[in-house]
Amino acid sequence: MTEYSTHSLMLRSMVSARQSNPFQSERVRVPSVNNSGTGGDAELVEVTIKAWLNRDVEVVVKVPVSGTCKDAMELSGLMARDGSPCHCLNQNGRIIDNKLALKFPMFQIGVPPTLEPVWIEGVEKMSGGLPVGVGFLQDGTKAFVPGVGVSDFVWVYRCREWVTDGEHRCNATRVRVEENSNLFEVGDLIFVTPEVGDTIHPVYNSSSGLLNRSMRIDLPRGVGHNRFGGEDWAVKIMSISPLQGVFLPNGTHCLKNTLESVRNSDVLNGEIQWYDWRKKFGFIKQEKGGKIFFHISQVRGRVKKGDAVEFQIGEGPKGPNAINVKKIK
Repeated sequence: MTEYSTHSLMLRSMVSARQSNPFQSERVRVPSVNNSGTGGDAELVEVTIKAWLNRDVEVVVKVPVSGTCKDAMELSGLMARDGSPCHCLNQNGRIIDNKLALKFPMFQIGVPPTLEPVWIEGVEKMSGGLPVGVGFLQDGTKAFVPGVGVSDFVWVYRCREWVTDGEHRCNATRVRVEENSNLFEVGDLIFVTPEVGDTIHPVYNSSSGLLNRSMRIDLPRGVGHNRFGGEDWAVKIMSISPLQGVFLPNGTHCLKNTLESVRNSDVLNGEIQWYDWRKKFGFIKQEKGGKIFFHISQVRGRVKKGDAVEFQIGEGPKGPNAINVKKIK
């Protein structure tokens, strides 16, 4: 792997500073607006909105009973000033932009916890020849992102994670967060963590903020699922509606020291004992006894405290982790 210059720390500091305080408002009460656009409290509901990065920042607004959480957010003035993908989030970190504000008298505004910013510092080629951008996430994890160039500042979500020479690394997929843009475009290169044996696989869903949008991936003739089972797939987007892509063997290879050395037969059961989506991790109480750590990037769908789940075991930098965590329906 190429060693990057001393600019790495500076660039990471720039990203961190860019994210440190996108909200500039103080605690205020915004004048109400009714359906006719004039002041007054007729048929209005009061909503309390907190800033994601600073919960001491709080704004109270009044919106029509038919108003959405997004309407309240726009009225609050708590929109991010730096172009961050700002959304209304419920207590579990799920996007509720288009939900009635009447049903959410208190919510937060911020970036969905699945997404992270990264500044691309260089480009490397994978063993099969596919070029990938390389940068560092805010916790120091080295991220490999296909389809981006040097100096790009992009938003990504993590896929597989592993450790090489003591360095924590991950594959990551870029998503477009600009207003009125598609999440993916035809020709985009992405990483997908596959559901082994299936043709439909989960990717980021901009409506929920979770990895629960379905994508069909076609395999080239002569390539079987088992050859690359347990690893991320490099995929080229071929269609947006429906979302469909084709598997790229030259961008997919088995990683050494992977966090997710998955033994497909070892599917275990347990219960979510504790989970904080803001901190992006939690613990599962295992049926066989004891508890085990999991990261939000390993959650397939949506889970909360008390949910029964199934999972597998992988080796992380600090010991065993739960991976492929799924709620048992």
